[in-house]
Amino acid sequence: MTPDRTISARRAAARRGVLAVATLLGVAPIAPIVRAADARTGASAALAPAIVPNPLHEIREAGVFRLTAATRLQVPAREPGADRAAWLLRRWLRRSTGLRLAPPSPATPGRSSPSPAIRFLRRARTAIPREGYRLVVRPRGIAIEASSTAGWRYGVASLWQLIPARSGTPALPVPAVRIDDAPRWPVRALALTVDGDRPSPREIRRLNDVMAILKLNRLEWRKVRGAALDLDTRQSRAADEPPGLGRVLNLAEAYRATPAGPDGVRATAGTRGPRTVSQLERRLLPRAAALAEVGWSAPSRRHWRDFLRRLIVLERHARALGLHVSRAAFRVRTRIATDFHAATALVRLSTQTGYGTIRYTLAGGAPRADSARYRGPLRLRLPVTLRAADFAGGRRIGPILTRRLDLPTAQRRTSAQLSLCTERGSQWIEGAPSVAGVRTKFLVDAANPCWVYRAADLDVARRIRVAVGWVHFAPATNAASRAARTVTAPPRTAPTRAAGELVIRLDGCAGAPLASLALRRTPSALTVLPPLPLPTSVHGLHDLCVRLPPARRGGAWALAWIALEAPPPP
Repeated sequence: MTPDRTISARRAAARRGVLAVATLLGVAPIAPIVRAADARTGASAALAPAIVPNPLHEIREAGVFRLTAATRLQVPAREPGADRAAWLLRRWLRRSTGLRLAPPSPATPGRSSPSPAIRFLRRARTAIPREGYRLVVRPRGIAIEASSTAGWRYGVASLWQLIPARSGTPALPVPAVRIDDAPRWPVRALALTVDGDRPSPREIRRLNDVMAILKLNRLEWRKVRGAALDLDTRQSRAADEPPGLGRVLNLAEAYRATPAGPDGVRATAGTRGPRTVSQLERRLLPRAAALAEVGWSAPSRRHWRDFLRRLIVLERHARALGLHVSRAAFRVRTRIATDFHAATALVRLSTQTGYGTIRYTLAGGAPRADSARYRGPLRLRLPVTLRAADFAGGRRIGPILTRRLDLPTAQRRTSAQLSLCTERGSQWIEGAPSVAGVRTKFLVDAANPCWVYRAADLDVARRIRVAVGWVHFAPATNAASRAARTVTAPPRTAPTRAAGELVIRLDGCAGAPLASLALRRTPSALTVLPPLPLPTSVHGLHDLCVRLPPARRGGAWALAWIALEAPPPP
């Protein structure tokens, strides 16, 4: 035997030994198997399975199954659970890929289909637990084995996540894999507190899709007592976050802090704040995926960075299905320090998760995978337009940030960019629509409508301009919502006696008054107040405290934004 053949034989024997040990231990040596599959099929590493929640046992095999319109769905006779799961897969594929499969047909016992097929098979409880399933994908066919309706449905959810979304090809490659899976906890619940209108049948169907995808098994219509995750919070400080509680619970915090009770895990969400189904879905997703992973996956199968890798694929599938997902986890954030005298800005970029690579452009155009890579703070000469986005694997995984940087806007802050004086009952509120139909959002603590503008540079400003709006607070239905001051849409007729005074104080809310202005008696959705001149004796960096009258008669004034302005030209 030649030396080259001897080395090859030794490598093959070592590879067989690794596979045997891995099979014995129930783990998947992903990298060697993927390389072998790539060599045989030309598939990329992107075909590696990416499923949320992470399955209990997963072994990647060689090859792919080509899913086409000719693929048949075969179900056991007199098994309505398998039939419903097949129809669910058919509907998801039509919406997320455009592929239309024929309706499921009963399988003939003892006979195999001559054409490629997805087969639903019943197994005994002794072989597969009640909510468990076995998914086997091979180049010649796919089998979903289960002992219950839930198991078939969860097998469909995992298979659907393996199928490329909107690939534009008539044959969809599904990586060959064997998955043996079952939940860690018996209860994985989403509890909705119906404070406003009960969701419509269409909205409930969409929620059922979310729950099926994430393998959640209970939709509860009640207030949960005890350990639960409070998804009424914002996922970030971005302006497009749905209305809800003022504090932020980001994805990493949800993944670490999802509580487990004696029988499982629960998350709660209210229906009062969101006005649309898209807002409710963006409140839930992707944080509900963190709940799903904790409730389903074994601790040894939970890894934060790998969860993010799989979450990116899940989000792509969910959007292809028509669901709305918050993009806060991969959104580029900015921290800007402006030098007004030199007309420059020091810009720091980051994302909530730190996953991926930030790419940016300054010369116009959207960032691409080959755009400049962000490696550290950028010193930019003003004015300039910055565009940035997060990338991974050569694909954009977050929204494009577009930020115009110039001196006039450098001193403007929205309420979400300011600090609240107190956070006892802070709310992120969507106000009434303006004449043009635009709804302004406000971050406010109605019991103490007070904000702090940190380190305002008064050397380059001679006046202050403020925009305020009127928001309505409905009576609360329980102690928790009374403390949080649940918000609903404004009444048709706003109160006509909302007179009060806006006061701005220097160096904290106990400091000397800097400026004040009487508010109009008839409030509106948004009012830009007349400019307030600054005393000529005030210079340097100062904290400005902005206070509005307290809530009364079910409503309150709220700050939309504050801007420090240079003196007007002569």
